[in-house]
Amino acid sequence: MNQETPVEPSAFSKLLAIWIVVVVIIIATAVVAGGQVYWWQKAVAQKEKQQLLQQIVNLQKEIQVLKNNPNTTSNNIKPSKGKQVTLAAKTLKIQRQEKSCQEQLAGRERIVINLLQNGNLEQLVKYVHPKLGLHFSPFAFVDFKKDQAFSRKRLAEFFNDHHQYTWGYNEENGLPIRLTTADYYRTFVWDRAYADTSEISYSQNGDKEFTTSNCFEVYPQAIIVEFRVSEFAAKGNPDTNWRSIRLVFVECGKNWYLVNIIHDQWTL
Repeated sequence: MNQETPVEPSAFSKLLAIWIVVVVIIIATAVVAGGQVYWWQKAVAQKEKQQLLQQIVNLQKEIQVLKNNPNTTSNNIKPSKGKQVTLAAKTLKIQRQEKSCQEQLAGRERIVINLLQNGNLEQLVKYVHPKLGLHFSPFAFVDFKKDQAFSRKRLAEFFNDHHQYTWGYNEENGLPIRLTTADYYRTFVWDRAYADTSEISYSQNGDKEFTTSNCFEVYPQAIIVEFRVSEFAAKGNPDTNWRSIRLVFVECGKNWYLVNIIHDQWTL
């Protein structure tokens, strides 16, 4: 019985097989290397963000200390200490700015924060901008394309609206924030006792020095009042566990009206 002679693969087939193996190895190497680069870049970005936020918190603490000491003025500091003179000048500027903001708002920020505490949006409508309505930003970055906006009429029925809205996208995982109005209010508006905090700051004229938010790019002529609540984290450091809401007021006629409630918090 004759046995068939096995067919030897041609040189072309051998080269093709080798080429396929090489391509697979290159692709696998690129995927692994790309993944490592991605996670390295993400870790670096997170670290830089954390360092920047910590610097901002430290500056805010220094300002708060100086604000609580009315005797700290440029006259009390020796000219040779340039850093202290600069810091004192900044403190005086902030004190004057906050006084100006308070005079212009004429107590509206306190009325608004109390109405928010009580969930009284029917009365809040009076202090909302008649044309722009009220925007809700779940994070420090304001995005009109993603943030929800309510007219005065819709705002009056805010808690009667049981429809789920997309309020933006989670900064941590990129997933859409799908919540009812009541759930959003509990999560991104009144998630802390902001009416009781003593950490209140006023900003105007596009002062971006102590915030990472783009709020002054969106509202360049606004007065922004931040109510912050600091809490002790697991390691006992209050600077790494805080939340705040920023009330954004825009002038219309002779009055200042609320146009946005921006939620912010410490993130790693």
